[in-house]
Amino acid sequence: QLLSNLPRDVTLVDLDVGRVILAPSISYNDDAQQRQQGEDRDATVRALRSQVLYLAQSLGSVFGNQLTPRTWKSDVIAPAPTLQASGSPTPFERLKTTCRSFLEELLDGANACAYWMEAEDPVVMFDEDRFFQIKNLRAQNRHSPLLFLPPRPDALMLALDEFDLILECFLRGQGLSTYISSQSKEEMAFC
Repeated sequence: QLLSNLPRDVTLVDLDVGRVILAPSISYNDDAQQRQQGEDRDATVRALRSQVLYLAQSLGSVFGNQLTPRTWKSDVIAPAPTLQASGSPTPFERLKTTCRSFLEELLDGANACAYWMEAEDPVVMFDEDRFFQIKNLRAQNRHSPLLFLPPRPDALMLALDEFDLILECFLRGQGLSTYISSQSKEEMAFC
């Protein structure tokens, strides 16, 4: 019942059994992607499922650590309960901060890859190769920020060699397109 009522853009991940049901919009089953035939398409779908499961497991571990850090410390046999100090963030606030950090990391570099081109009708061009290069450099901690800000220790960076299909789906998604379109031309390179 639940599975038949899921929206078309929802991917279901069952971490208990390691099952991934890809959203139809990204499962390479739509008409535009039917051209990719046979084993090649099946291999891509299997690889995407594997990457989604790996990402879900990784995020689950990070989220679990934010919600109940004592549970995720295997070197402590039976930690004593502690009271939360007043003013310290609640587990939900820590989880919310982690989720925001993950989304900021996904979007980081998008404005540097968007180019506003002035013509009769302004056009925004997006350099996907540069975006992948930025993501890869960030994951390898080899990026050079323009303002030399200290790296965020809580950044959840996605390495291109581990999550290339997920990043590609992210690039093709309506969410990124909407985000880029909502930016002002002052936030993009101007041509």
